[in-house]
Amino acid sequence: NSRWPLDVRFLALFAGLVTLLVYLPALENGFVSWDDDVYVYNNDHILHLNGEFFSWAFTQIRASNWHPLTWLSHAIDYAIWGLNPMGHHLTNILLHSINTLLVTLLAHSVLRGLPVSGHSFFTAPDILPLVAFITGLLFGLHPLHVESVAWVAERKDLLCAFFYVLSLLFYLRLLHGSPSEIKVKGILLNRNYVISLALFVLALM
Repeated sequence: NSRWPLDVRFLALFAGLVTLLVYLPALENGFVSWDDDVYVYNNDHILHLNGEFFSWAFTQIRASNWHPLTWLSHAIDYAIWGLNPMGHHLTNILLHSINTLLVTLLAHSVLRGLPVSGHSFFTAPDILPLVAFITGLLFGLHPLHVESVAWVAERKDLLCAFFYVLSLLFYLRLLHGSPSEIKVKGILLNRNYVISLALFVLALM
């Protein structure tokens, strides 16, 4: 049973692709001296993906933040790209493009689940995919997101959005989907609830 119709998935992919193309010029950006130094090019902690790194990332506060997954993403980028800023910007662009795709799917799920009394233009089955697509594009191309995408140090914003929107999608499955239970230490839990909660914790990280 497909979660989203084929046209919705195609439009979500298209919204993500449009966002990717619009942000490609950011690949020409370098690092800036506002937090990029603390996060990347003057951060000796991300030079090695070893036990010492993970201990630091998960136990220490740096730049007034505790966000171990952000540090992990920068460390992975460094392992792949070194200090070539193009690779670090590419990760930001890809994350935001994926987020745009997910927001499109989220919009469709939310609108499809709304109680409708009488005729509703925006939730009509043939209009709903287009409404979700426009919502995704507004999210992906809105100028408010430029700083988060084009500034390497704002990776934390993109990562938080990624896990948070995924958490919402699984929560909607919990509300509207068929029961799916797993047993944890003898306790029956809904699989979608567990996944949604885990993704929310990752968003906080």
